[in-house]
Amino acid sequence: MDRSKACFTILLVASDPDERLAICRVLQGAAGNIAILEAASAREARAYLGTHSEIECLLLAGHLSDSSAIEALTAFDEIGSNVPVVALVDEHEEKVVADLINAGALDFLPKARIAPNSLVCSLNRSVRIHRAERAARQSDMRYRASEERYRLILTGSNEGFWDWNLGEVAYCDPRLQTILGLQSATDLVAIDRVRARLWRRDRVRLARAIRNHLDGTDDRFEIEVCVRRPDGSERCCIVRGKAQRDLGGKAYRLSGVAIDITERQRAEARTRFLAEASELLVSPLDYRTMLNDLAQLAVPQLADWSAIDLFPSSTVASGCTLKRTAAAHVDPDRLKAVWEMQRDLDDLGVDDLASVVARSGCSQALLVRDEERSASKPHAASDFSDAAAGLIGELDSTRAYRERLTYLGDRSYLCVPLQAGDRILGALTFACGSSGRYHTREDLLLAEDLARRVALALDNARLFEESQAAGDSLRQALQILSGQQQQLHALQELTNLLNQRLSDLPELLKVMVEATCEAVDAAQICFIALCGDRDCHLRLTAAAGAGTHNLRLTAALAREGGVLHRVFAGGQPQPIITEPSSGFPQCIFAVPIASAQSGRLGVLAVGSWDAADRAFAPEDRHLLLAVGKQAAIAIDNARLIETLEEREVRLEAQNQILAAQNAELERQQRHIQLQNIRLLEAARLKSQFIATMSHELRTPMNAIIGFSQLLLRQASSLAASQVQMLDRILSNGKSLLALIDDILDLSKMEVGRLELRPEPVDLHLLVSKTLEELRSLADEKQLQLELHSLLVDAEIVNDSARLRQVLVNLLSNALKFTEYGSICVLLSEPDPTTIEISVRDTGIGMSEQQQEQIFEAFRQIDQSTTRRYSGTGLGLAIARSLVELMKG
Repeated sequence: MDRSKACFTILLVASDPDERLAICRVLQGAAGNIAILEAASAREARAYLGTHSEIECLLLAGHLSDSSAIEALTAFDEIGSNVPVVALVDEHEEKVVADLINAGALDFLPKARIAPNSLVCSLNRSVRIHRAERAARQSDMRYRASEERYRLILTGSNEGFWDWNLGEVAYCDPRLQTILGLQSATDLVAIDRVRARLWRRDRVRLARAIRNHLDGTDDRFEIEVCVRRPDGSERCCIVRGKAQRDLGGKAYRLSGVAIDITERQRAEARTRFLAEASELLVSPLDYRTMLNDLAQLAVPQLADWSAIDLFPSSTVASGCTLKRTAAAHVDPDRLKAVWEMQRDLDDLGVDDLASVVARSGCSQALLVRDEERSASKPHAASDFSDAAAGLIGELDSTRAYRERLTYLGDRSYLCVPLQAGDRILGALTFACGSSGRYHTREDLLLAEDLARRVALALDNARLFEESQAAGDSLRQALQILSGQQQQLHALQELTNLLNQRLSDLPELLKVMVEATCEAVDAAQICFIALCGDRDCHLRLTAAAGAGTHNLRLTAALAREGGVLHRVFAGGQPQPIITEPSSGFPQCIFAVPIASAQSGRLGVLAVGSWDAADRAFAPEDRHLLLAVGKQAAIAIDNARLIETLEEREVRLEAQNQILAAQNAELERQQRHIQLQNIRLLEAARLKSQFIATMSHELRTPMNAIIGFSQLLLRQASSLAASQVQMLDRILSNGKSLLALIDDILDLSKMEVGRLELRPEPVDLHLLVSKTLEELRSLADEKQLQLELHSLLVDAEIVNDSARLRQVLVNLLSNALKFTEYGSICVLLSEPDPTTIEISVRDTGIGMSEQQQEQIFEAFRQIDQSTTRRYSGTGLGLAIARSLVELMKG
């Protein structure tokens, strides 16, 4: 059938299929609303129980194929099954029935006498029992979960329950016993033990509140009491309760809770303390006053005495020591000892706790341990580590400090750094002694929180003071700047006035003294005394102001003993105070007028006639120094302008002379240019004439030479005198023809029309042939012609004809001026690209001046009409021109 419509579901376990079928028919016939699942073995039944939670009863029919009924029940228990079991057994199996009941079967029925109604009733009863047990288990689980939640709530809420039947004992849950500091083996605690934990005044108040509530005076029972634990710690509690009354209204029972509010009160106290401290920190007071009020606030809430130590600057520097800035003590008579503690340690050269904390940047909580103190509070420092506990022992070793500790009775110390960002400003110290209390970790956290706020406020206060100081400095600087700006404006106006009068020195000095007297408020008179150009005497040059007509400065300007001359000679500004007298101001401030270019020029001074107390202010003196420097520059410039003007006058005169000279030079230059044009034209005509005449002369000369040679061939028919005349005609004709050729070559060279014809030449062969051609002339004078060659390779590229012409001209000149000895031609190679041809002779020689002239055209050494050596003077000139044309 549909299991969703069945009243319950059973699991039929039987190994025989026929038996399962028969039982199913019986159940379906008796009750059609039972859902039946079938299993043939214990293993299959276990699988059904693991996957079908809706099974509420298990019907076990006899032995199974894989185990007995007893073993099947044991297997079901192993998987934690709580499903009730109804067993069908054979008759006369009493032992099996007993074993089944012991194994956990809820009911059994004999197979032989089984009836449908009895089987259904047994199954219904088993299902009801199963459902009841399941509901009970679920209810128990809910109860246990609720109880656990309630226990956790009580543990986290600091509440304890109590129940009092108005007898000698009362029920107190474990949490309440922990709050009271009681140790009891049971939940029942004697009322007297509870009363003993209360303060005396709270015992009376608690008894009155209970009595008023029990007799009906107060409907509500609530009271706040303080409990002192055996370890000395105190807890504050709120006790609330409600009386249970009988029908007559008489109370017979009182139950309620006790709430531990100690931490809440401490938190509220810390919050109030920090709020009050914050009000002090933001108050518009001097930070030293603020720190002193803060030290007073910490006593006695956080300590019996407190101290605030600061570094002199905002950062820890090497060698800086803390300075106690504020301190407070619950006993004003002992406050002096708190101030003197640090001084004693400084004298001993020992760092106190505040110095250690300030330099390390880490908070410290210390307990002073000795026999007397540890006897009363053996566990007071249990909340703290002993990381720095040895410091107090070290300090105790100094007699002076031990006396201070003994006098103050300190037991517990808290010291925290004042840190703003990464900068350590100082340290806060809190100590407990006479009150008997010890600091806790909460006190340390409170102190660190306070230190952070103090450090921030202190840093802001210092920044505010620095900003105020900076503001004051800025205002002073602005005042100074304003004065300097006024002086600068006065100097600028003075400079403008001086620049307008640089061309007139007396007017410039007058304007200068007038402007200076007006710019200096205390000045009644101003004057300038300048030094003469030729002597060192000061002379009054310009004055302005009141009493200038009565001014008498002769003694003051004197070289010996003159007060103004001392300023001039010393080069330093000087105030001068004199006795009242006529002609000299009573109060004077004088500055030298000096420049780097001209040295000391004079003295500038301002004065007051009537009162010596009108001393000139520093800003007036600075202004006068600036005016003195400006005066020196202006005087230098004025004198320079005067000198320049004089030079301009002289320069103008010189320019006029130069202009006249330039006009004359231009006239002469034009004349020279005209002459040059005429000379060039004459030279051109000369060259043209020479070329024409040379050409015209060559024709008849060739005829003369030709006919002379023709006649000489017929010398046999001529007389000796005729032959001699023909030889002379031929020789002179050849000489004249050579002269004509030289003149033509020279004219070509002058106009640049002579061209070389380079060709390969054996220089050694060329020189040898030339020497042979001239050897007859040398033999006539009995001269030796020699050739010395140092050339490795004599092959060159050049114009052989022109090279021979140069060589012939040089040798002819040597033959002409050599009467005896030898003529030598030397061929050498100074470098790989140059060949040198030297002609050396033993002739008459020449001077250096003659050597400079021999290469000029038509130049002869002997220019007289009776000269010994003939010639035209063209040979060497042509040779030089040809060598230059050959790049030689």
